Amino acid sequence: MDTVEEKLNMTFQEVGNRFGFDNVTATFAAFTDVKVKWIRTMKSIEMHVTDYLTDAPENVLRGIAECIFGKIKGNDTDYSDEVVEWLTSDEILADNQDTYVARNKMIDTDEGRYKNLEESLDRLKEKKLLDTDTSKVKIFWSADKDWIQAGSSSNLMKTVIINKRFDSGEVNDDVLDLVVLKYVCYATSDFKDSKDERVEKLEAKIGQYPGFNSVIDCINKLGLDF
Repeated sequence: MDTVEEKLNMTFQEVGNRFGFDNVTATFAAFTDVKVKWIRTMKSIEMHVTDYLTDAPENVLRGIAECIFGKIKGNDTDYSDEVVEWLTSDEILADNQDTYVARNKMIDTDEGRYKNLEESLDRLKEKKLLDTDTSKVKIFWSADKDWIQAGSSSNLMKTVIINKRFDSGEVNDDVLDLVVLKYVCYATSDFKDSKDERVEKLEAKIGQYPGFNSVIDCINKLGLDF
């Protein structure tokens, strides 16, 4: 019986050959994010595939390979429905979310000194500003105060990181709550949507936040990119 590494390599070789690559190798790599990296030389290509896909069935690996090779060739390809269904399944999240958190060097697992991120979520729900299911979302402070982003989020891993500079007695709750709202909404957005569609829906959502412009001014004064 083929090992998972052999199955990966054989699948990517088969697909790569169809896309005009003569020499294709594929191995799993312990990336923080769900991604595929490659090194290409003429008709040879070396693929490094996130090890979150170790348990992926062959049809999912083939679908991912076809999408990646299609994009390399300049085609406007998207993941198939069966790939999206597998990537966004509860099982995949349960099996890999803790690993993602452990690998992510941007995450500080300590609680805030002045602010509580779970209380921020509660305020947003009480004000009817957040109506999505957040039961699978994990939210953390950033490990680096010099980070220039207000926050970040992983849609597949349902993980949110908020800049630790908001953990301050000088920052109003309304400011923190808008940042939490933005990145939680992105983490819980529909993976089937294109990036542009997600951004459009997100901007419409956070644009309704009370006092939006004044809160944005406060974030800008902190020197952070929102």
